[in-house]
Amino acid sequence: MDDGLDELFGDAAPLQLPPPVSKGLLQCVDDLRLSGCCQKLAWSKFGCIAYITQDGRRVNLRHLLCDPKDGQWKLSEDYLEEEVSMVHSDHQIVHLSWNPIGNNPNGNDIAVVDVFGQISIFMVLIPLNRIHVSRKCVIDPEDSLSAVVGLHWLNTDRVLLLNRPANKKDGVWNYYVASKHNPMGPLNPNGNKSALVAVTRGGAIRLLAQGQDARWQDIRTDVDSISSSSGLLSHAALSADKDKQLRLYRVGIDFQQLVFNIQHLKTVNDCSPLDQESNSSLMSRKMFCQMSHLELIAPGPETRNRELTPPFALAVFSYVPDHSQDNVIREEPFSVLARWELHGAKAKLHPSFEQLTSKRPNASSPGELPSEISFKRLDDVVINRLLLSVQDACLSTILALTYSDGTIEFRDRTGVGILARDDISKQVSSMYQVGFDFADVGACLHSTLSPNLCAVVCLGENYDVKLGLMQLSPRRFDRTIDEAIVEAATQAFILQFYIACTSHGNHTDDLLAVMQSFLKQRSDDWTEQGPLLGNLEENFLSGIFRVLGVNIDHSVDPQPEQLFRSPLLQRCLSMQTSLGYSGERKHRSLSAKVAWTILNLRYTSLMLAYSFKKPNVPGADSDIKKPEVIRSLLGLVSWSMALISFITDELFTLGNLVKDHGGMDKAFIDSKIREMNTPALALVLSSTPRSFFKYNCRYLRLLSTELKPGQTHGGQSLLSDELGAVFKKFYVSLIQFDRILTELDSIIKTAYVSSQMSEADRKNAEKEILIAATVPSVLVPVLESFLTFSLDNLREGVDEAELFFTDLSWVGLSDDRASAAWRKDHTLDVLRKVELPREAKIRRCTRCCAVMEHVRVVQGTSPWSLNMQRWCLCGSWWMMMRDEDAG
Repeated sequence: MDDGLDELFGDAAPLQLPPPVSKGLLQCVDDLRLSGCCQKLAWSKFGCIAYITQDGRRVNLRHLLCDPKDGQWKLSEDYLEEEVSMVHSDHQIVHLSWNPIGNNPNGNDIAVVDVFGQISIFMVLIPLNRIHVSRKCVIDPEDSLSAVVGLHWLNTDRVLLLNRPANKKDGVWNYYVASKHNPMGPLNPNGNKSALVAVTRGGAIRLLAQGQDARWQDIRTDVDSISSSSGLLSHAALSADKDKQLRLYRVGIDFQQLVFNIQHLKTVNDCSPLDQESNSSLMSRKMFCQMSHLELIAPGPETRNRELTPPFALAVFSYVPDHSQDNVIREEPFSVLARWELHGAKAKLHPSFEQLTSKRPNASSPGELPSEISFKRLDDVVINRLLLSVQDACLSTILALTYSDGTIEFRDRTGVGILARDDISKQVSSMYQVGFDFADVGACLHSTLSPNLCAVVCLGENYDVKLGLMQLSPRRFDRTIDEAIVEAATQAFILQFYIACTSHGNHTDDLLAVMQSFLKQRSDDWTEQGPLLGNLEENFLSGIFRVLGVNIDHSVDPQPEQLFRSPLLQRCLSMQTSLGYSGERKHRSLSAKVAWTILNLRYTSLMLAYSFKKPNVPGADSDIKKPEVIRSLLGLVSWSMALISFITDELFTLGNLVKDHGGMDKAFIDSKIREMNTPALALVLSSTPRSFFKYNCRYLRLLSTELKPGQTHGGQSLLSDELGAVFKKFYVSLIQFDRILTELDSIIKTAYVSSQMSEADRKNAEKEILIAATVPSVLVPVLESFLTFSLDNLREGVDEAELFFTDLSWVGLSDDRASAAWRKDHTLDVLRKVELPREAKIRRCTRCCAVMEHVRVVQGTSPWSLNMQRWCLCGSWWMMMRDEDAG
């Protein structure tokens, strides 16, 4: 039949009909039309992904992780949460919503809503792949009128930042201070607790607020009276109903009395697409569009005139053709974006009222009238795709739209036009502007974007989970500007990392996954990019230290407070560690070894400092007097002494090489460091790890001198004999090693001062040591003297033969066969530095792949100790390992 039609009309190519809409997509669109709360897939700000199973009864958890086998980033396996089904009595789950505040105590909550509007709250405590119930829904009514059609987490009174693009001037990329903005109310006054507002199908509004005692309170009131089934609500960001009315309410919340103050402001009677199309076929099909989304986009940041960009209501109308009958011509689905700007204006009295008051001297002047809200209808935007979700970003200046074919677009809020890709040689504003796009993930039913908008997770027709990462296609550009592309991509990565660290928490695993994918691109178009891509890591690391203002120069003006209290140092070192990790079977890069060791030194310093710190209670003693604290420090003390021994042995080896060479120059010492792949010299030359070493030596000496064997406190042994055995096990004196560090402090400071180098040059020299593990030219002369003469003082008190044969493979910094064999047969707890038995239940870090034992909290454990174990020492989340995975 088709061949006959082709011959009849003379067409050489067969007629191309659009594919039929799948049953799963039809069901998805029906759900979107019936309710504004049908989000089946959600990605939290701290990296946990939750989605409703295909049967609608359970919730699965996933997250990004670095595979320890090869260092590749991927999605984790499914973790089924049976407790959700039990809490909701096996009802159909219809909506998931994470608290969007970020990575803090009240940003780990997820609301789970079932078909009857029952709302339970779960929270993530320590493992990223485990949730625990915080609020049960047994007291919620079980009827269809209570079904939730709109849900919104309340913001807290915190400053929101809007970052500006990076601009290149005189060959240097400059990053400007982000502008500060206040969040849109109503605000939750309890900053460390959570609260949400929900609107039901029957026209009621609910406030779920968590009190200081962590209990949830449920307050309800009616927004509007519902007199018939035609008045039932379907969507609520604003509220919409069957009569195609759009109603706007102002909702105030009195948290002292826990009551609502609701005011009806405006009603738009004709809430439907405009008849503005010249195409009569499209205009006729618009009549059959139905609302699938309703969003209230918050006011944008201030313009140059210091006026806020007005908020607007966004309604999405979807058209899905009926392909169930064969005789119907197949049409393609499309979506219509309808917008109404909200403007406020003060109401004015007629001038006659002013004349009345002027004639009556004793009459009081009329008071100020409340402001009026007006709707301004904007032109509709027609998109020839089926829209699945709308997500605002960058303080509502950008709209991220996802479609059923897997396409993702970024549009400007002003005209809802696709963001332009501007000139990347002078300004970089985002990864998308540079040229990054999402890989083709194929058709999907549900999708969610990552916190940094550079990764997407989709649910396919069979509820198969797919991960898509942003990629930069070289075919978008000319080969002549390849260097500019890599430079712009590096700046985009720096800017996105800066935004992540200063706005919505520290989750950057999605950014790491995209960077890894970009670094591993080996298509024919990138054959000339080897050296450029190799420099990307160093340029990126140098950029994030500079942009975040992380001070790593403590050589002249030490600032110990920044070492311990700055979380930004930890985040930068975590990125440096991850970029040089390629799996357990491969050696870490030299830069990654330096960063990994500093993270361990920082954690050890904090543990020792908290142990010796006395509480602000009269008569109270420090925790170092508690036996359980001493026992928890034994592994850290042993590791610290082993690290000192390792560094001493490596320095001796370098000193011997310099003597055999007959002198030292920068090229020689750098080449030997690369050849040995040892971080020892960088760890004592860089002022940041050297400062941690000095603090650790001080506390270790206190432990070795104050806690004598046989001492008891409170009738309990302090395990002093066992602690003393740890110190005697190693052959390097703490006093001598501390003297070497002090001498290095002096000669390095003298070298910097005598060279008359500027503060900026000195910071760059320190950054060169920490990131690239190379020796700055200014330190080459003093380093030669140190390696050939100063180390002799340390040699006198050390038996080099005993040191050489000491087993230091468990420290994790050697690349020899003994170290590889030890790692294969043993598992080391990264926090307690003790070997774990094979039957131990373990947690694994999602980023650095380190492990720790999952132990129950013992009564009397210090709060600081529990807090230190909540995250890995690299700052990332733990995941619980299954027994088969742990083995």
